Amino acid sequence: MSEWWIKMTVATNHLMSDTVSEVLQEIGVGGVEISDPKDLDFLKDHHHDWADASRKELFNSDEVLVSTYIAEDDFTAAFKEKLVNKLNLVTQFFNAPASDIEVSYTKLKDEDWVNEWKAYYQPVRISHFLTIVPEWIDYNKESVEEKLIYLDPGVLFGTGTHATTRLALLGLEIYLRAGDIVVDVGAGSGILSIAAALFNAKKVYSYDIDPNAEHVILQNARKNQNHDRIHDRIHVETANLLSHYHGKASVIVANILTPILMTMVEDAYNKLINNGILILSGILKKQRKDIEDRYVNAGFTLVDYREDQDWCSLVFKKVI
Repeated sequence: MSEWWIKMTVATNHLMSDTVSEVLQEIGVGGVEISDPKDLDFLKDHHHDWADASRKELFNSDEVLVSTYIAEDDFTAAFKEKLVNKLNLVTQFFNAPASDIEVSYTKLKDEDWVNEWKAYYQPVRISHFLTIVPEWIDYNKESVEEKLIYLDPGVLFGTGTHATTRLALLGLEIYLRAGDIVVDVGAGSGILSIAAALFNAKKVYSYDIDPNAEHVILQNARKNQNHDRIHDRIHVETANLLSHYHGKASVIVANILTPILMTMVEDAYNKLINNGILILSGILKKQRKDIEDRYVNAGFTLVDYREDQDWCSLVFKKVI
């Protein structure tokens, strides 16, 4: 194994950062770090005083940095060509100039990259009942009701603070009931699956099309194994959307991009119980009407709508 690593950083904007993260996952990296000034603004708004100082220290602009680490031996010309081609597709999708995505590289010794980011991660309070805690931090609950998700942001697809993730987590907190069967579509790091188990889902089926996600989800679930045997209640499988799920779920949650959400409406309807809940996130506010119309026309009833920065979530109920 190479003792040298390449830190690859993609500078982009808040709107495109999630898609850039997905691109990096698709080409085979183990996980990404997303450094987004808007996430610190969210924390400051929720009375985390350290966030204001960190913003001044870490950010000189509103640029979002999506970073990953690649062993030098894997950093080939073919890898770089594939990356460039994928990122070009991202700018085309958002109708953005090529200059909205810039890639830079830094060579690091093995021991350097492991710890360089740890100092900047702090517990993140998502809601009154849920906090995301880096696994190396000794954190004391502020209330007995508070539930903790222990994660290692170094192996995650993000840290759980992005607006789309927050919206999906809030949807689970509000609508999931103890004993529910939950399906997490496009599970990524597994943060929604872990949250569902923490909220006392009986069983969670966690699906992602990326085969690397299966290892990451199980790894993160094991970090929370002491919490009511979460790992035992999460079934992880590599699959496209709902193709491998053949039961009837109480709750389906999907935090993925709108064009993909538009393709799963019939499967979502058929694989929910009557009065089952569908939580959709990853939707730009300007795309709300398209998603709402598509799902309402398929027989769903809209029961909740929430916004966070440029994004929104829609919660539907299947009522026959």
